[in-house]
Amino acid sequence: MSSFIESYLLTNGPSLSSDIKSELVSSKKISDVAARKQISRANGDVFHLRNFTFPKNESFLYLKDQYQSPQFYKNLYEALIKVNSITGYVLSVMDCLGGKVSINKFNTFAPFEYASKKILINKIKEQLLSIDFIQEDCNSKDEQFLQLNPLFNSTTRAISIVHEEKQLLSVIAVEDFFKKNSFGSFNKVEQYGNFSGYIWDITCPSYLLPFRKLSNKKIIPGFLVADILPEKNITESQVRYFIEKIENLMHKKNIRPFLPFLIGEHFSEDALTLLREKGVCVSVFDNLLGKSTADLLREIILTMEECKSKITGDNSEKIEKILKGILTYEGRAINLKGSLFEMLVANITYNLTKGFVKIGKLINLNGEKAEIDIFCETGLSGFLIIECKAHKANITRAEIERWKNRITLIYKWIQSINDYKNRTVSFEYWCTSDYDKDALDLLKTMKECKKYQVEYKNLNDIKKICSSTSDLKNHAKVLKEYYE
Repeated sequence: MSSFIESYLLTNGPSLSSDIKSELVSSKKISDVAARKQISRANGDVFHLRNFTFPKNESFLYLKDQYQSPQFYKNLYEALIKVNSITGYVLSVMDCLGGKVSINKFNTFAPFEYASKKILINKIKEQLLSIDFIQEDCNSKDEQFLQLNPLFNSTTRAISIVHEEKQLLSVIAVEDFFKKNSFGSFNKVEQYGNFSGYIWDITCPSYLLPFRKLSNKKIIPGFLVADILPEKNITESQVRYFIEKIENLMHKKNIRPFLPFLIGEHFSEDALTLLREKGVCVSVFDNLLGKSTADLLREIILTMEECKSKITGDNSEKIEKILKGILTYEGRAINLKGSLFEMLVANITYNLTKGFVKIGKLINLNGEKAEIDIFCETGLSGFLIIECKAHKANITRAEIERWKNRITLIYKWIQSINDYKNRTVSFEYWCTSDYDKDALDLLKTMKECKKYQVEYKNLNDIKKICSSTSDLKNHAKVLKEYYE
């Protein structure tokens, strides 16, 4: 009977055991019990996906040559959605968010702790990593991310960066709305906080009348919890993870009253209907934040996308407009200031070199990965590689040591490519502050290297470059106003 199962998998691709069982019962006229035994005993080129949790004793079968192929991931995803697996919903919402999310955001998709008979998010992560369905990554700031295998989701790096920044800015904007409108205790609004074993984009104790109660003459608050999906046409499968969160909490004993929000750019009719049926407070940015604020949010995101995808000239006016918008959220937008500094440096680099400039280039050398903030190919002669840091504090020796390790990897990567290895290479460190003495001592030592050039610039150095170049005077203005 294994030959029948092999033939089925060859025709249909990797499949659920229940689908194979139905075909066996129908084609071979055998009982359910007999079919299940045949499937459990299948061997040869037929494999069962081990150490992977499916509901209702399901299993997933595949042929040896199909393992970790695009069809393997596609069929596994569809199978997980079909059996209403939380793992499938996790993959679906990751796909919705551009295929790459911070580890904090990933932790919001399933129970984090204290979930009886429920699979925890760390277990889901472990299972998906084991088959390379998701991959670990970190950016130049050593922030951790998880991304879908490119064989399943092939979103480009530039687009995924914009998704990350869209998420960050949307959470900040919603947090600001909750604070200003007294939904929760002003000083206790928290990003990625834990409420009853689940992580949420925003949590805060709420003293609104329907949620608070008296205990021993003391007011006990309820809670406001919210997740944000800043995307268009969010589908039913992409909100199912949130429904799971709410339904699981409703079955818990002694839980505080809470108001769940799910906020996005636009929801499909099916998604809206489902959320409303479950009692979720669902809203879009226009309704929650007001159209003018929502339009500003969209304009900021669109401008960031344009600046990151195409470095061709002076974008300083656009960048200045973005900074004015995001700085209304004060220190909470500090990560975006770093990203915008990268855009400024990319524009400066283009104006000075007229080379091909890319932001956030990823490299991989024998499994070792690194992200290059600014990668400039100056014709066919050389490379200029810039590390950007938008810090208020001085750069420390430890930060320069980490950069030195990345330089070693990046240089080896360049030398591994025949068309690159004979070109000149310059590594530069640009910051919006200055350098500690120990950091400067190390940088001076690094400048003695004969294989490649090493340079470093502080904020004053960068402003001088811009002030002395007619096409970059706007950049000098932006740097002075927003980074001094």
